[in-house]
Amino acid sequence: TQGSPSKRKKVDEWSVMTLYDDVRHYEEQRELKERQTQDKMRNRQELNAQIDERRRRKEKEKESEREAAREQEKRLEEWNKEKTRQERVRVERLAKERREQDDLIAKIE
Repeated sequence: TQGSPSKRKKVDEWSVMTLYDDVRHYEEQRELKERQTQDKMRNRQELNAQIDERRRRKEKEKESEREAAREQEKRLEEWNKEKTRQERVRVERLAKERREQDDLIAKIE
């Protein structure tokens, strides 16, 4: 019930305007905080994506280096095998020449 006009509380225009301004300010602040929160989340996601990309790139580089090291090790192993084979051929040739010389000396004697 509103009661009689004399008992109704008079609405102060200043209080209404102040209340309206307070509500509007609260809404603006809430929207601002919401935008800031969304911006922070978006920034965090972008940073995480950049970190992941860097991590993938570094892992790819490391894998490439490991592959190069394996390839180099393989070439070194092949080079060592070839070197060993050539040394064996050289020793066999020297041994054959030595036998031929011994045979020649034995014929002469």
